[in-house]
Amino acid sequence: MDFSYLDKIQINFIIGPARSGTTLLALILHNHPNCISAPEKKHFLYFYKKYNSISTVTQILINDLSNYFKGNGIDTKNILFNIEDDFFESNLSVGDKINYAQLTKLIYLSFYKNIKNIDEVTCIVDKNPYYTFQTEKILKVFPDAKFICINRDFRANILSNRQSQKPYNSIKSVGYYAVIWNYYSEKLQYMLQQFSKITILLKYEDLVENKELEVKKVLAFLDVSFSNNVFDYHKELLDKLSNLNLNENVYERAVKKIVDLSKPINTKRAYAWKIELFESEIKQAEYVCSKFGSYYNYIPSKTLGYCEKIKYFILTIPGYIRVGAFFLINSSKIHFYLNDVRNANYRRKNVSEKV
Repeated sequence: MDFSYLDKIQINFIIGPARSGTTLLALILHNHPNCISAPEKKHFLYFYKKYNSISTVTQILINDLSNYFKGNGIDTKNILFNIEDDFFESNLSVGDKINYAQLTKLIYLSFYKNIKNIDEVTCIVDKNPYYTFQTEKILKVFPDAKFICINRDFRANILSNRQSQKPYNSIKSVGYYAVIWNYYSEKLQYMLQQFSKITILLKYEDLVENKELEVKKVLAFLDVSFSNNVFDYHKELLDKLSNLNLNENVYERAVKKIVDLSKPINTKRAYAWKIELFESEIKQAEYVCSKFGSYYNYIPSKTLGYCEKIKYFILTIPGYIRVGAFFLINSSKIHFYLNDVRNANYRRKNVSEKV
């Protein structure tokens, strides 16, 4: 099979800290007839070390892909994306010529084979916060890739993380989230300064306050024409949802998530941190994040005395150590474990309890 047609499809990445509007932007772009937003399956990074220099399809490759996605991608009840059970066996043959860029794009497209007109797709967007720290690998495989760098006021980001944690993750301290935000913001700053021609900054506050203008900027940056349909993404999702055999609780949660994302955004939520975080929490966040916050024009609202600075430094030490160790190791294996394995364990536990 000839996979050269995939070379004509551009690929771009949404990077930045989680809880900063990345999912909202991805859903908006996905509703453009010429775009798809890839699910966060991390297959690009997972197979990078083993297959980044691939030139020919092997049986081992087919087996690796099938095994990975049977546990990580195939879900017949997923309303957003799904890979056919035998997709790789049916679409890849031993001896086919394919490189890693083509293989990665093929996998992205496979999620929407039966949902969207793939022949019209000219742009793939992968939204993945962790890829913020994998841009060197991305550019090695996709030298023409562009990056949409999303950031959000660190105080609002901390509040959102604490209020919207995934059930298999414990709620962490203000210091922990503040240090995490610093790491992401520093890398985004580096990308914006060193790769200015292939990066664009989108701030969450601007997106929620002037969605159409900001989305037009993003689409122009991606060389994709504007379409008003991008803001109707929820209609297609709700139609698909109604045709699935889901239990009542799952259905209601899915509807709520889609409806919440499709509502006119309450801009007051962007500044809810002013009243929902304690003064001491705001002070600690501002102590930790003021340096990089100023780069993004997130200005401190409190004045800290010398003793307070010492206090918040001491309180944040566990966060510095824990987050610093993770990024010092920068191990994708650890990342996969923390996110995917614990998620899978949580789902298995829930299923066993219901049974």
